[in-house]
Amino acid sequence: SDLRAGRPYQRRARAALVITQDEVHLAARGVIWDLRSRDDLGCFRPLDVAAPPLSLFNFDVLEVALRDYPDRELLSHLEHGVDFKVDLGLTFVLFPHLTSLEAGFAGIDSVSLRLAESPIAAFVSWESSDDRSNR
Repeated sequence: SDLRAGRPYQRRARAALVITQDEVHLAARGVIWDLRSRDDLGCFRPLDVAAPPLSLFNFDVLEVALRDYPDRELLSHLEHGVDFKVDLGLTFVLFPHLTSLEAGFAGIDSVSLRLAESPIAAFVSWESSDDRSNR
């Protein structure tokens, strides 16, 4: 690696990909797509904005716990989602993740193998989201 060789580390960031409504198929424009959910054909579904948000929080308990907390907007963000209070239009913004993984793949592989043999592995799912969606 750069650091082991005595060279300063240089971050290699890739640019985000922004897709505007003008670049989306006409039939798909104006729809908020839920990229976490696919139909039987594998196509993304429109977001069900009437459905309650998925959460593991107990909002009744949070309401009591945060009763005297001055930032009331925090509870609203947790319960209903963040409102940026600006009209950004409908766009997809895709960020590349783990761009530096390639440089440390050998180390990641050995750590993964070591963790797979540890007691903590019972609490970790090693399958990808694609594996789970194909069941």
